[in-house]
Parts: sequence; C-alpha cells; structure tokens
Amino acid sequence: GHSLNGIDTQKLARRLVVFTPGGREIDALVARARVALPGLAQASVVHRVASHNPDVLWAITRRQHFDSAAPKGEGFLAFLPLNDAGMQQLIAGQLDASNPDLALVTAQHEKPAGIYVWAAYAPGVLVGGIPLAFEKVWTPTYQGADLYSRGITVDGYRFLDALGFERGASYGGVTNTHMHMFRRSDA
Repeated sequence: GHSLNGIDTQKLARRLVVFTPGGREIDALVARARVALPGLAQASVVHRVASHNPDVLWAITRRQHFDSAAPKGEGFLAFLPLNDAGMQQLIAGQLDASNPDLALVTAQHEKPAGIYVWAAYAPGVLVGGIPLAFEKVWTPTYQGADLYSRGITVDGYRFLDALGFERGASYGGVTNTHMHMFRRSDA
C-alpha cells in the first residue's frame, strides 16, 4: 500500500500527465470507461457537472502520448466536491451519483464539506496517475475536506485500502459502513 500522504508524485509525473479534458474528449473517456464500468454516469451528466465545476474531472495519459494541441486521455479520476447537504445525502446513501443535483456540488471557488471520489478509470500503468489527480484536491480550496469513496469491485476495495482509505465513513455523526473515507480534516 502507498497512502496518499506518502506517494512521490514527482516520479509518477515523469511518465504520466494529468489534465482537464474538454468536450469531445470527455465523450471519448466516458464511452471507453463505460465498457469496464457499466453504471457510470452518462457523458451528458459529466459535461453538466464539469461545466458547474471544472475540477471534477482529470484525464490521465502517458507522457509520450500527450499533445497539448490535441490532448487525449487514456483514463481519468472524477470527484464530486459536495456541500453539507450533498454530504448528508452521500452518507445516508441517498445521493444519485449517476445524475447528481448541482445544488449539492460546490462550484470551483467554494470550499466543499467533503469530496466524493465519483469514478476512477485507470487501466494498467495509468493507475499511477491516480495520485497525480488526487494532488488536484490538495489545493487550498479543497484542502482539509475528507475524501469519500465506495468500492464497487474487489479490486476497488483493495485499491482504496492501499491508498489509505479506511472502511466505514462518517459525516455529521452518521456512519456509512459501505463507504471508505480518507480523513484529512484532522491533518
């Protein structure tokens, strides 16, 4: 395991690039990921949420494949920075992550109450780009907000455990045993 607090992202950055994808690239990434993750939100939903807060989606690609004139992602990491009402719904198991209400998602300039790891698609060597994308939520606006996720597959559970997420998440005195949590509020 390599906790998010101790990963040397400088080594990873030599081989991988993380960037904000645009229109057609979001469509291509979602289509590719839906093969492996059939319950993934529709591309139109991702566009709507990313238009509300561009920090929700980070594409990952190998450095040798990256071209700033025509960036193409091979994988991605997506977040939902949630306000208090969004966190309450998430912990209660009532958040519709396939079509989230934008009233529950913070804008780019707003500090979230918590951050839900919405989706991760990083096959093979691209998995090394996940910590690079996580760096995006270590900025001052997002710093201190605990991270929440839900393992869907056995590999997903293992991956979250390896990154230092704890099984059983809590918010506002309510616990959800089906979720994982990476506590940053005390750090």
